[in-house]
Amino acid sequence: SQNTQVAAQMEIQKNEAITGQKAQLAEMEANLELQKMEQEKNLKKELMSYEFELNIALKDKENETFTNKEKFKEDRKDERTRIQATQQSKLIEQRKDRKGEQEFESAGNDTMGSGFNLEQFEPR
Repeated sequence: SQNTQVAAQMEIQKNEAITGQKAQLAEMEANLELQKMEQEKNLKKELMSYEFELNIALKDKENETFTNKEKFKEDRKDERTRIQATQQSKLIEQRKDRKGEQEFESAGNDTMGSGFNLEQFEPR
């Protein structure tokens, strides 16, 4: 009968529509997952790039610190060498002139006591 045939045809169409919607839903879910993965990849890429830049900056600072430390050491060494050379030349000059011993200590101008009026702190 025609009613049964129409009902069967409607059932087939209904099932096809459901199947089509399920396929469409699965495709949408797959696309969303793909977009999510793409976004995650881009964020990780940015993060890795930022981490790389930070590591470069850190290495630069470490190198700068090391260089400054070495320069300071060399400057101190140069100063010691200069002082030694000055003292050596004074000793040579002293021997040449047959003077008494040369005094390398401070001449007393670097004391902190003068001009500060510290008398009030002396014991009574």
